[in-house]
Amino acid sequence: MERLVPMIDSAPPNLKGTVVGAIGSAAYAAKGAFEPYFDVCMQRITPFLSLKGEGDEQELRGIAQDTVSTLASAVGKEKFRPFRDGCLNIVFGAIELNSPTLRECSMIFFGTLAKVYESEFVAYLPRVMPAVFASLGQSEEDDGSVLPSEMIKGFKAADDDEDEAEEDSAFVDVEDVDLGDDDST
Repeated sequence: MERLVPMIDSAPPNLKGTVVGAIGSAAYAAKGAFEPYFDVCMQRITPFLSLKGEGDEQELRGIAQDTVSTLASAVGKEKFRPFRDGCLNIVFGAIELNSPTLRECSMIFFGTLAKVYESEFVAYLPRVMPAVFASLGQSEEDDGSVLPSEMIKGFKAADDDEDEAEEDSAFVDVEDVDLGDDDST
């Protein structure tokens, strides 16, 4: 890490994402042992969370979001807590940039922080879930615009008429969704 962290500043712009991603990989592998490097990494990586340009800047911002969520997972909720709210606000800002890549990175960020903070993350759901539902209504090629009424299109109550549901190709029957948490294995 002593060699990798300074490379964030010295690497050419097209390699900064690789360096930031490598730090995320190291944190993932090291888990709690990454804690001594956490503060200096956050100090160097968080400025990338505010990049607003397109192309390489957008890619670097996405990698930085992924890496910061990996750092949170590695060091745990108490060590990450001082950064949590600020990072969440920045990630919500990324969604507003209407980039499919940043939208995907934001969903990963929310999921990772939900795992880190468990029941504490419930307080953020009123803000996170509309963003998740809006994201579900967009394709990777979308410009990001989804009307609020379209945010939950395709979700119906379980007791709705099945014939009506079969006619609607956008209908999602929650009983048909495999969440992969079958206790029988």
